[in-house]
Amino acid sequence: MLKKRLKLSVLLLISCCLLQPLMAQYVMQLDSAQAFPGNQVFVGIQIHNASPVTSFQCDIPLPGAVTTEVGSVVVNANRAVDHLIVASIIQDSILRILCFSLNNTPFNGNTGEIARFKLTLPTETMEAPLPLLNALIANTSGQNVLTSTIAGVVRAMGPLNVIISSNSGTVCSGQSVTMTAVVNGGGWNPTYEWTSEPSGLNGGQASLTFAPQSSINCIVHVTDGFQNGSDNFFIETVAPPVANAGENITQCYGFGVSLTGSMQHAQYSSWSGGNGFFEDVGALQTIYHPSEADLAEGSVGLVLTVTGANTCPEHSDTLLLTLKVPVTLDAGVSAVVPYQTVYTNYDAMAAHYSMLQWESRGDGTFSDTGNLHCSYTPGENDLEAGSTWLLLTAYGNSNCPSVTDSLLLIVLSEDDNIMLLPTLEAGVSDTVTLDILVNNRTLISAMETSITLPAGMTWLEETASLTERAQDHITDIQFNGNELQLIAYSQNGNPFLGTEGSVFHIAFQTGSQTGTFPLPLMQSALYDTNGMDVLTDYFDGIIQVLLTNTFEMPESQYELSVRLQPMPVSEESHLQIELLANAELQLTVFDITGRQLLEMNLGNLTKGSHSIPLIHKINTADSHIRIMLLRFSLSDGTTTYKTIKYF
Repeated sequence: MLKKRLKLSVLLLISCCLLQPLMAQYVMQLDSAQAFPGNQVFVGIQIHNASPVTSFQCDIPLPGAVTTEVGSVVVNANRAVDHLIVASIIQDSILRILCFSLNNTPFNGNTGEIARFKLTLPTETMEAPLPLLNALIANTSGQNVLTSTIAGVVRAMGPLNVIISSNSGTVCSGQSVTMTAVVNGGGWNPTYEWTSEPSGLNGGQASLTFAPQSSINCIVHVTDGFQNGSDNFFIETVAPPVANAGENITQCYGFGVSLTGSMQHAQYSSWSGGNGFFEDVGALQTIYHPSEADLAEGSVGLVLTVTGANTCPEHSDTLLLTLKVPVTLDAGVSAVVPYQTVYTNYDAMAAHYSMLQWESRGDGTFSDTGNLHCSYTPGENDLEAGSTWLLLTAYGNSNCPSVTDSLLLIVLSEDDNIMLLPTLEAGVSDTVTLDILVNNRTLISAMETSITLPAGMTWLEETASLTERAQDHITDIQFNGNELQLIAYSQNGNPFLGTEGSVFHIAFQTGSQTGTFPLPLMQSALYDTNGMDVLTDYFDGIIQVLLTNTFEMPESQYELSVRLQPMPVSEESHLQIELLANAELQLTVFDITGRQLLEMNLGNLTKGSHSIPLIHKINTADSHIRIMLLRFSLSDGTTTYKTIKYF
């Protein structure tokens, strides 16, 4: 009778095919189980039901080498009422389980384990799924209400192995590093605990990211509930590179800036910034040549960047370069001061200075030695010598060097009567007006002189004329070769008006030659109203023909300036050269007669500013009015650049 009822119940369960509404959930689930190889584990069967159910059935294919005992299949007493459970092994090692109530009694509860069975694991490690096949869940009406199944997994676990994996074993101090504990074998869902030597590291995840400040030994402890494992990983930290560009610099424009950078924990360095150029961008100690754009900005940042030999990022440091405008100075033109007259300099010019200082080579006195346009009262020695040099020094701002310029002051005595020619500037093939100046202490009624024009220069006829100092004076002018003879006199013996200033105007044209040329006075005389020659001294003139674009070498390649100490001081002077391109140059210096004073091989010079030291004593005998004339020649072997300067 029991076999008939069992058979009827089985047929009843198989025939159930009606589905429940979609909102109700009826799930059959196999638990996963793990143990060491050769051990036994229990696998639970759970049913989650939205309404009362009375029976279930399922087939569970067993993985290879995994076995079970039919008698190990039991129903959960907490959910069963009068339920019976039957298990058997059918073809292909499939465990079939059927659980039902002869009285159609529902299971207790609506979730949790409803039955279990025992598995014997193989002696080798393995992991395989435990699927649910042909599963049924019947309600009190005999309907199959199953909505889904969840398979399980069985695992014969091996030894627990732990290895720490890191994206780097050497990092820059303070740089982030990520470590991951990689687990092989062992059980499911291991737990992690991170520690370190020295202490400070902690965490409970498989991966950990942190930024070590110093070298550290990282340790991870792993447990899976059955066994424990651990591993350690040493992270070495290296110091990051440090750049030090140096202290901020305030420098006078026109000179190279010495940079003395330093670095730590680095192998490579590079300078950048500014609008000028570095002689060697990769050297810590190098020279920076500012540009006019730097000067216009007033200050620029020069950046030293250093790079280490590891993963550390590069590091930069910046110094502020502040540029000061160099001193510009002109003491004024040479002048003549009448007897017992105070000389006031209105021609001096200076800019970009912090302080001015006038001094005299004679024994006179200044009204204010710090005033640009001060007055000077000649002393007895000045009067006796007939002249003195006045020196003006302008001290630069910050570290800009001082600059000194001078002028010759001719001091007239009570009976001095002098004739002189001025210093002129002109261009090539230019028209020049020349004044013949007469400073007299006695009445002068007539004068004569002869002026020798430099070769290539031509007097413009009909241009000689008397100035407003003349009364009824007439002229006699002769031009022979390059010598211009001038005579002016009054038939009535009337004197020239005034005691100083121009008497004659003449005009001439320069030639194609450039340079500085003397304008000597010859056969000169000043006659008083008694016809006596009372000329006491005369001073030659100078004409400087300015450089033009007709030079053999383009102006754009070299820019030349000269700075010399005022005579008669024997000190080091400098030739300033501004190169717009690299060049190998030969320097030769001559005096106005063509006598060679100095020859220097300057070697290979880089683009930028260069200050070439010169030593030459200015000899007062080199010129009648004690003006030194120098001719400078720069040659690169192919072309030559020439200029003439006078001091």
